[in-house]
Amino acid sequence: MIIRPTNKFKGRRYPNGPHQGELIEMVVIKYPDYIHWLSQKTQVPGFQWLYEYINDCITLFDAKPFVKARCRGDVDKKKCTKPVTRFSLYPGSRTPYFWCDDCDPEQQGAVNTLTIGTQYYEALFHIWASCDRNRPNYRGVIKSLARAKGFAGNITEKNIIKFIHGPDSEVGV
Repeated sequence: MIIRPTNKFKGRRYPNGPHQGELIEMVVIKYPDYIHWLSQKTQVPGFQWLYEYINDCITLFDAKPFVKARCRGDVDKKKCTKPVTRFSLYPGSRTPYFWCDDCDPEQQGAVNTLTIGTQYYEALFHIWASCDRNRPNYRGVIKSLARAKGFAGNITEKNIIKFIHGPDSEVGV
């Protein structure tokens, strides 16, 4: 039998800038306004690894299922119990509502044009496009999505690493 070593130590830190020394995973969850700002800038030569690592963290975030959210739909006048697969956001709001694949927000009474999404950057774009783009809006929507995806406890390095990389992971840098 071949035993492959596993690296339970995860995480990388920002090399410079306003978040120098902070875990990149922490910034992805705690400071999505910075991630959005960074995504709009021209990539700095020599820091390709940083942009790739940020995107890897966001890909891991997006891959997590919604485990702590309930579908807002009704089926035959009963609350839907199917697994949540997406969220909706009203214009000007940072509060997501959660839906299964079968329930339709418009059939449930939504009257405005909604942002319907499944991914981190879709939520950030919603804030940029329909809210006043302030930090609490970016932070509020990502915090809500993280909680719906199972993030529990305080926003600490240890909890963020376990959430992004898995329960057996530990902060390694």
